[in-house]
Amino acid sequence: MNLQNQIKDSFSLLDATKAFYDWRGVLALVGTGAVAALVFIIFSAMGPGNFYLMGTGAILSAGISFYGFNAVGIQNLYHAKGSPISFAGAISLSLGSSHRLILIGLLAWLVGAGVLLAIGLLLFLCKIPYLGPILLTAVTPIGSILIGLGAFFFGYIFYPMAAPAIWNGESTGKAFRMVLAIAKKNLLSVVIKMLLLTLFVSIISGIVYAVIGAGSLIMTTVSTSFIGGYGAIFGSGLSLDGLMYGMLGGGSGNMLAVTLGNGALFLAVSSALLMVMIRGLCIIYLSSSEGCESISLQSLIPSVIVKGVEETRKVVSQAQQQLAHDRKCTKCHAKIGANDHFCGECGEPQ
Repeated sequence: MNLQNQIKDSFSLLDATKAFYDWRGVLALVGTGAVAALVFIIFSAMGPGNFYLMGTGAILSAGISFYGFNAVGIQNLYHAKGSPISFAGAISLSLGSSHRLILIGLLAWLVGAGVLLAIGLLLFLCKIPYLGPILLTAVTPIGSILIGLGAFFFGYIFYPMAAPAIWNGESTGKAFRMVLAIAKKNLLSVVIKMLLLTLFVSIISGIVYAVIGAGSLIMTTVSTSFIGGYGAIFGSGLSLDGLMYGMLGGGSGNMLAVTLGNGALFLAVSSALLMVMIRGLCIIYLSSSEGCESISLQSLIPSVIVKGVEETRKVVSQAQQQLAHDRKCTKCHAKIGANDHFCGECGEPQ
């Protein structure tokens, strides 16, 4: 696909804006965030200052957010494929596959760590007197380029494409190979589409947050004038009793009510914007992965290296055959066959 067609195809991302009105997906994201926040608040309020309870709450909250987010991602991918599924079905798939994203992240981290280790070894060589400064002159720009390109690729291309691959049901290894195949075949197209998606989401976010922010500020000011009495949010400190005391009005829960209301509004709007981003990633993956299924990991290796490995195998095979042909008894030096375990002349074990 040439550049003109790639740019034309990139505008199919406008379909991702329809996800802003997908109230089921938005509700799933809001529900996930609300449940995760509620779990953390409950565990924190049960034992203020208790590190173990707060830590348990944080872990459970992170798990709910992680699997819930991936369930929404699975829903969006199937919707983009034209075969939508229920949130319950997406949750079931998420529980069985989302951990692969963590493994993908570990693989990416290992690759990055390998690059940094190689650069570190080169920097160590730069300590050599006289030769070091000359070597450092070349290592510095090359290292800067490698680190910059690596951060851009893994953060902006690799991981955003790995998530839809996992949502599509691919194994960790196949998802890894698929993303590399996409990068090899459609890198320019993916970069253009990712930039356009970021631009779309940024523009929509700016407009929506400006409208909601201005409305919330005016509404809060008006409600203050009419209702007033914004007292303490927590009637008796940061505890479960304090939260209930403030909510029920014992400590004037007006401010808490306004805060929760505005918070729910911004959470819903942010979830809708996140839906646009997720749907866009799914569209990019589906369009970029076409024709990449048959690309194996070996095809991603430069042909020079593949040819060198094949030549090495041939040389090793020929050497083994030559050794087998010239095999002799260790005692009488008579010729013996390649599979003989005893010498035919003297009977010596081989």
